[in-house]
Order: sequence, then structure tokens, then C-alpha cells
Amino acid sequence: MASVSSGQTRPGTIYVPVERGMTEPPSVLLSTGFFHRRNILKVVRREMREAGLHPVDFLDYADPFPADPTTVPMVDLIRRADAFLTIIDTQYVMTRIRIRSKQIDREFEEAVRAHVLIGLLVRERNRSAPKSVDERLNMTVQRFHELHSRLGSPGVLMVRRVPESPALYGQEIRSLIVSMGLMLKSESDLDIADSLRSIPDQSPAPVCVEERNGRIALVNNRDSALSATERDFNAWREPVHDHIRELLSGDFRTGTNHSRARDRLVALATLLTGDTSDVKERQFRVGYEIERLGRLVVAYRSDADDMPSLNAAVLEELDHLHIALVMGIGKLERWSAFQRAAAADPLGEGDASPAEISAAVDDMASKMEAEPKYFDPELPHSFRFLAEATKDPVGATKAVVYGTVKSAENLIIFLSQRALGIGKSAVGAVEQHISKAVAAALIAGLSGAALQISGALPTAWAWLSPLLKALAKGGGR
Repeated sequence: MASVSSGQTRPGTIYVPVERGMTEPPSVLLSTGFFHRRNILKVVRREMREAGLHPVDFLDYADPFPADPTTVPMVDLIRRADAFLTIIDTQYVMTRIRIRSKQIDREFEEAVRAHVLIGLLVRERNRSAPKSVDERLNMTVQRFHELHSRLGSPGVLMVRRVPESPALYGQEIRSLIVSMGLMLKSESDLDIADSLRSIPDQSPAPVCVEERNGRIALVNNRDSALSATERDFNAWREPVHDHIRELLSGDFRTGTNHSRARDRLVALATLLTGDTSDVKERQFRVGYEIERLGRLVVAYRSDADDMPSLNAAVLEELDHLHIALVMGIGKLERWSAFQRAAAADPLGEGDASPAEISAAVDDMASKMEAEPKYFDPELPHSFRFLAEATKDPVGATKAVVYGTVKSAENLIIFLSQRALGIGKSAVGAVEQHISKAVAAALIAGLSGAALQISGALPTAWAWLSPLLKALAKGGGR
């Protein structure tokens, strides 16, 4: 460690690593944004020490902030650290000294350019602050994500939203710092090859992928198993479908103020038509619509301000329909396996921010649409559906968020195994049109969104950063 002194520093010695990756424990540079937030800074330092990380104090620059950041030690400090942690909150938005918020912006940009792991704490607005602060904080998070993606940083951006109350924010801070510690140790302490061997197989999810006709496509569910006979399944499906049509012609007809419930019912009426194999193929879309309908029933019962009133008898009828739908969709074994996995969710992935996951998955869909040679059009179409369902402010259950995360993960896992030549499934035994080099290039295009999803999770994908490093060094050749 080397000591850095300056006439512009706070009192006390500031220690910075001599060379990134050469210090033990890994160092995390703390943004100047923490310096006027003593309570939260104390929690951050304590959690870092418990996670085996070394917190490094940033320089407290004198005003005005230099127009050219290369004239101050900021760039060198960031490039010497293993990671960077910053915070935005009400003060960031409302400060009259705009130079302070601009300083945080510049520090973040330099951290992106330095390709370091970045942690971003977003603290909820103060109770006395106007509600517009929430919107501006969300816009800042989106802007930081876009900058991180645009500059193509191979580093990971992890975002956590923390409560305003000091009594409540400790858990989210601990979650972020533990995740950062695991990521740093996977980069500095573990052999990359070992990390790559930990790439998991695909999980039960709305999207599992395979190569078909030379393109990456959805795994076909038409021949998936039923836990009942086809006759029994149709004996459930047909009266339920009739019940939906009755509701659509009655209290949920066109022109009522129940458009959200009508949208769910219309979708279910369409998805449940056709023969049994058609419904099997659509089972995850049916399941997602049932999840969203269930949340609407809860919202109607809560009598929330943004929900129209509904006759008690009609609400009971809608609730009974939802129960019947849940019982019937459980006969489709792939959906049932997914439901069990979502209920277990040992890493808490269903607790990730729906807005951040939705934005990243939507970006992945755009990237796939730009590569029609390699992606079957049904795949980005499915990702658009998942993004729309996940950003539904009423209907995005934990199972919906979990399934969207796992769907994105499944796509990256498939491409990773192909890029690295890992034969973990039967697809390795058939002719492959997606070569290692093509798979590596496709991962590079999707890496920004993948990193955004990983950074939004309570526990980041530990294998993702080593994978990107291996491919950057030619691991996909």
C-alpha cells in the first residue's frame, strides 16, 4: 500500500493500492458522495471489513471541481482500486451545490472507463422531499446503466436500493457488499478455469434455448409431459375457457374501467384455445398471465386508490376462476417444475428490481432482433413478453421476476457453453452451426444487459465476470 497526501484531502492518511489486484484484501474505493453521510458510511465500512474487503477513502476535492479530471489524482486512484462504491440520494438530486453531484457523475464515469467492479447504492428519498426526487433518482440509475453499457465496460455494475431509515438499510448494504466481495474474490483469488467450470446448466424457466435449424431457438414444449391424462386436462380446460368468455361478455366487456383485468382474460382466452399440444407450447405464457391475474385479484381486494371498484360477487367469481386456473396449469409438468424452483429461489432472485430486470431483458431482445441470422424470431418475441410482464406494476410477482431472470441466464449459459466447448447437454452431440467464435461474439453483444441483470441480483452470477474475461483473452476461439 502507498500513502497519498494532498493539500485537498480530508484530514488523515488516505491509502490506495500500489497496483490493482496486487493487494490483500481487495480494495474498494469509496466515492466522495459518502463523506457527508456519516451514519451510512459507518455501516459501509463495517460491512466491508466483515466481507474481507479494504475500504479506501476518496479524495475530498476542493471546490470548484476541476474542469479536466485528468489534472487531479482521481483517475489514478480509480485505476488502482479493485472496485468502486458510490451513492445517490435526495441530497444528490436537491443539492444547491451542483458541483457535488457532477463530481459523483465524473467519478462514476471514470470507474466505468477503468473497467472496475462498481457498486451503486440508491437511497430512498427523505420523507420531507418531493415525490419528484424518486423519478430523478430512477432517471439517474438508468443513465448510469446506459453509460456503463455504451462504454462497453467488462466490469460489473451492481445496484441496490436502500431504505431511507438507518434502522432498515443495513440488510441491503450487506447484500451489496457481500456480492461485491464474492465477485472480487472470484477475480483475484480463484482460477478462471475453475470459475468457468461452475457455469450451471439451464434452469426451468419460461425460456430454455437450443439450436434448431442453425439458429438459437426456444426449446419446444409441445411434447412436454402432463401429470394427468389429456382427457382430464381438457375436462378442466374447456369449462374454464367458457367461464372466461362469460366474464368477457359481462362485467369485463369492452368499454368498462377494468381494462387490466380484461387484458389478462383476453390473453388467457386466446392462449387456452387449440389442441392440447398448443396449450403445452404456450404453458409459460399461460402461467405468467395467471400470475398477473392473481395479483390483480389481490389489488381489487385491497381497494387501492388506482383500482376501480368491483362488485363483491364478481370479485369472488374472478377469484374462483383464478384458483381453477392455478389448479389446471399445475398439470403441465414443465410449468410445475418452474413453480417449485421459483418458490424455493435460494438466492432471492425474485426480489430483484422488476424495472431493472425488465429494461435489461428488453435490451437483450433488441440485440437478438439485430441478429436474425442467429436468433429465431420467436426468441426475442418471448423476451419482449417477459419484459412487459416484469414491468407490470401490479402483476409482477416474485415468480414472474424470477422466471425472467432465469430465462436471460439460460440464454447466456447456452451461449457460454457453446463458446467454451462445454458439452453439458445432448446438443453437444449434434451438428452445430453456432460456432465457438459466433457464440463468443453474441455474448459480447449481450454482455451489457447480462451484467445489468447480474448487478441487480442479491447475489450476482459469480461465473459471468470470469467468462467475459476468458472470452476477452480469446477463450471463444
